[in-house]
Amino acid sequence: MANTHAALGYGRMAARREKVSRWESGRIAPELTAQLTIAHIHKVPQMEVMRLGWPDWLYLAAGAQSLVGLPWTAQAAAQALREGTRARPAQPQSFLVVTGGAITTLIRDWLTALDNSPSPMRGGPHIHADAVGALESRAGALSEMETQLGPALLGPVAHAECQLLAKLLSEVGYDEDSGVRLHLLASGISHLCSRLNYVTGDQAGAERLLLAAVRTATTAGAPQTAAALIATLASHHMDIGDPRDGFALADAAWAVARRTTAPHRLVALLHICEARGYARLRAETTSACAFSAAAGALALGPAAHEPPVADWVTMETLELNVGASLLDLGQPARALDHLAALMIPTQDGGPAPGLRALYLPRLAKAQLAVGDVETALQSARTALGLLEPAPAHRDATREFRHMFAPYCRNAAVRDFLDLCAVPPGAPPHEPSKDAS
Repeated sequence: MANTHAALGYGRMAARREKVSRWESGRIAPELTAQLTIAHIHKVPQMEVMRLGWPDWLYLAAGAQSLVGLPWTAQAAAQALREGTRARPAQPQSFLVVTGGAITTLIRDWLTALDNSPSPMRGGPHIHADAVGALESRAGALSEMETQLGPALLGPVAHAECQLLAKLLSEVGYDEDSGVRLHLLASGISHLCSRLNYVTGDQAGAERLLLAAVRTATTAGAPQTAAALIATLASHHMDIGDPRDGFALADAAWAVARRTTAPHRLVALLHICEARGYARLRAETTSACAFSAAAGALALGPAAHEPPVADWVTMETLELNVGASLLDLGQPARALDHLAALMIPTQDGGPAPGLRALYLPRLAKAQLAVGDVETALQSARTALGLLEPAPAHRDATREFRHMFAPYCRNAAVRDFLDLCAVPPGAPPHEPSKDAS
């Protein structure tokens, strides 16, 4: 490292083990030139070092290779699932790890694996088919709970189920039929966990679980399911990453979807994904056309062979994505028309808690943009309630403090900003008596 530091023109640096030990302990962060040297060695772009800061950018150094570099086998699928369910830092990691060249590698290897996936079988005492059936029933119950329970409540339960499936895939025997069922179960549950992570602000964790879901679906010989998962990963890049990576992933998913008659919800998902990307690129007309194509696909109704992981793609989620895109395009008044359903509580027929938690901050932003401060406060309070006690609550409070700061002369806003400054679980403060 010292030699590379000098070769890059940063001058001499001490090559002592104690120096590295201090970095590893977390007591001290390396100076910027040392970080840039480490990044150069591990092929992490300098802009990512500056954007993410220490130590978050380190996940780009090890993460992409550990997620993408595994072979496409049943054993590696189980390993990816274990890695995805492993405990992570308490602070959410609001960035994506697999980007750029790693996306190219992922697409190439995934398409190759789809045509060469071995049958999922494992030696040893076989799990009984009744046990697999019981696991399938539990997975169905978790999906049903997602429609009523907030992500902070459901997350620990879903992750425990994912850990159980990772352990079964790694330690018990199964014949081909049970192996396919177990891998499909693992794919569905890891996708559920990925959604919950994404909603609660841990995008890096969501990505790990989503890639594990792609691997287990591919191992199960379910190309349309795997394509829907790749499309979901593409949507993450359209939303918070580089749309170019998103479009590359979407193209790969289209190629697989079109090998047979593409399921309607998968087609709609891909159109929604591309529409979000076009909106990020300020291509309003193209985005609108893609949303129209998605609505047309959904109007055909579910196909007989829809992948279960695309069940969440509905007219409701289409509307929310249209609203988010209009907000990206600087049209908050129009966005409100499409985000209005978020104001309806779940128990009264409104969107599921996870969708509300994900989109309510955008609704609040649109409401503020048109001057409706009071309703924006209501949306923000509801969003925080859905996220507490998830770690993402801290990120959300920071976002809302920044969003509402310009309105601090309003007494209700001051009360809300005070609330955002109180850690979750602390005793509530007394509301301000100021009427102005």
